[in-house]
Amino acid sequence: MSGPREIRIDGTTVRRPRKPWTPTIHALLEHLGAQGLPVPRPLGLDDRFEYVSLVPGLAGDDAWPDGLSPDAARSLGRLLRAVHEATRTWIPPADAVWSVPSTPSTPICHGDPKPGNVAWRDGIAVGLFDWDAARPGDPVEDLAYALLWAVPVDVDPDDAPLSPAEAELRRARARALLEGYGWNAPIDVVEAAASRHEQAIDEVEWLGTHGHEPHATWVTQGWPTTWRSHLESMHEAGRRTFPVPLPRWARPMLLLLDLDNTLVDRDGAFAAWAEEFIAAQGGTKDDLRWLLETDGHGYTHRAILADGLLERLDLTSTRDELVQTLLHAHAGHVRCYDGLLEKLAELRDRGWTLIVVTNGLVAQQSRKMRVSGLEGRVDKVVISEAVGARKPAPEIFTAAVEGFPADGVTWMVGDRATADIQGGQAAGCRTGWVTHGQAWELDAPPTLQAPSTLEVLALVMESEGIDSAPRREV
Repeated sequence: MSGPREIRIDGTTVRRPRKPWTPTIHALLEHLGAQGLPVPRPLGLDDRFEYVSLVPGLAGDDAWPDGLSPDAARSLGRLLRAVHEATRTWIPPADAVWSVPSTPSTPICHGDPKPGNVAWRDGIAVGLFDWDAARPGDPVEDLAYALLWAVPVDVDPDDAPLSPAEAELRRARARALLEGYGWNAPIDVVEAAASRHEQAIDEVEWLGTHGHEPHATWVTQGWPTTWRSHLESMHEAGRRTFPVPLPRWARPMLLLLDLDNTLVDRDGAFAAWAEEFIAAQGGTKDDLRWLLETDGHGYTHRAILADGLLERLDLTSTRDELVQTLLHAHAGHVRCYDGLLEKLAELRDRGWTLIVVTNGLVAQQSRKMRVSGLEGRVDKVVISEAVGARKPAPEIFTAAVEGFPADGVTWMVGDRATADIQGGQAAGCRTGWVTHGQAWELDAPPTLQAPSTLEVLALVMESEGIDSAPRREV
């Protein structure tokens, strides 16, 4: 399949033909590079060409003449997962253009993650290049394409069935790739790979009819017709190796959850109590406004609030008594955010271990768990007073994950950028930030983010290959 591509490597620089979507791809690569992903670094554009850095490692179809080992396939799965997660925080340009028609969504798929587009070192995937086919899509599209080429799922050589050893090796590659990715749903390897192959043929025809190379040459040479003629035999050969879909396997899944303003509306509870308290003490709207603003979402020391209230109001309480009131009285107003109790039940039904990790006093936070209805809805509660360490200190996260399998997946979900997200990142967790409408202003953004906890949890489930509704089997 030859075609004019005009790709040239000069030292550590790769020159490639410029396409209408190249500026969008460069913006994506800049983002991925800033996240530490091993992808080409954009070096510039002119009227005819793009220039990117060469990704170090063995590459090209000749780099894997004997096929991948299961460990190599597993590393490819891990790399794909890292890329997909990193794209979730990227905002495409308003004038983004993709190589094929696409609907805006996350994540962004590579589109062509075959082993020949991967840089390898000592049999491990260490880089991913040739991003021309990138587009918004479903992660299973990239997984299916990787399975197609890495297993591979193709016609039997010379129409002779595979040996039992080769068939088992192909199954091992498929399992390893999916395990490396962290795929957590059943998948019909043959159907997924064949469907993605057919989609790729459609895309070649679309690009070819619009004059893009090398696709136009391939169409002229009749390759799409040839490829389609092999689809039936691909199904038949694939079924001999994968007679049934690979089942969902139990992978330990741990979800660490902040309490205040993540599971329960702590600020709303404090505001409700404060309004009652200020009115009972004969205070003004200015007094209430001051108390709510100074509260700092509960992070301002209660003694500071007590001192301010004693200056503003004619109170009979002592400073220590007022501190205790400020610590505990609002807990009776705490409510769980709508829909979260049901979502937590769904997560546990799907095999997740749920642990609340919260800063605060044992009596204070335990009461919130009871009043909100969360008590008994999670597997463990870790409170900073009991541990002797507050988020983001690593000790509280260590206490939370104690006894959890090292090969499991751990997420930290919370609303505090430093305590929850940076603390979770330092502990090796994937992170979900409940933004409450705020913008991220620190380095190393969370794995994913959304305005509400319910939305974040839905994204976490989607990211792990689990939809809220029963997931379609592919």
